[in-house]
Amino acid sequence: MQQARIVTVTPHPALDRATAAPEVTAGPKLRCLAPRTDPGGGGINAARVIRMLGGHVTVVAVLGGATGTQLGNLLTAAGLDTRVVPTGGETRESLTVDDARNHEQYRFVLPGPVLTPAEHELLLETAESQVTEGTIVVGSGSLPAGLPDESWAELPRRVKARGGRMVLDTSGAPARAALGCGIEVLRCNDREMEELCGVELGDHESQERELRKLIADGAANVFMMGLGAEGSVVVSADEVIRPKAPNLAKRSAVGAGDSLVGALTFGLASGWSLHDAATLGVSAGAAAHATPGTELCRRDDVERLFEEATGRPIPH
Repeated sequence: MQQARIVTVTPHPALDRATAAPEVTAGPKLRCLAPRTDPGGGGINAARVIRMLGGHVTVVAVLGGATGTQLGNLLTAAGLDTRVVPTGGETRESLTVDDARNHEQYRFVLPGPVLTPAEHELLLETAESQVTEGTIVVGSGSLPAGLPDESWAELPRRVKARGGRMVLDTSGAPARAALGCGIEVLRCNDREMEELCGVELGDHESQERELRKLIADGAANVFMMGLGAEGSVVVSADEVIRPKAPNLAKRSAVGAGDSLVGALTFGLASGWSLHDAATLGVSAGAAAHATPGTELCRRDDVERLFEEATGRPIPH
């Protein structure tokens, strides 16, 4: 089956740097290892995973300044088809430092640009121009300063109007504002989903009941809630799927959720069942936890974990 077109949208990307030090402590100079630098931000990370799995994807990202130029060069080097939305501000950087003594990870995120209303509209127009019938658009990540909470609500409307489907990975007020705006899949972790529902979702019954209420109200067609070490629960109008998270040693938290969303979208765009797409997503998220720093999941690991979960290889 031919893969549906995939577009990822990242309004707040980051140049991700990762390093390690023998010990992270206040006071002395910390002599770090040579850093690894990757293009980052929710939609960009999802696109990296989609491409790694063999999918075709177009990246729409807001980039500005010297940091934005470097990030854009990394996207080109990664072979990602990119549509740049220019901003007068400087693209942000993030720094991840692993403490080799106690195996803890420290993550520092610098502020990014303040987007103007004109830049926001250009982002929407650029993303919308990439949508054709059947396109899956992934909106992922935080919103930069200058954009209102309602910013993730407008894109799903435009995507749906052009015959596309929207996968949205966000939380808090932006997620609430986007409910009922034409979302196909909304993904949050358990704490974020509880905030969205306004009730505790500590057991299977409450999870299924509250998420089905949202679906019945037209908030979204599918909800995917992360459950940490338990995996995820995926609820649609007629299905409840609970893919289990593999028990792997956790080396880094960077990009695990983005890897999940990227792999899930790859499966949906390939015409897989919701069950298989969700299982691939959870496999990718777990595989990303097992890699160091800003490295995302590795294909061999994702394929192995998917086969362990389903008893069969990844469909081709």
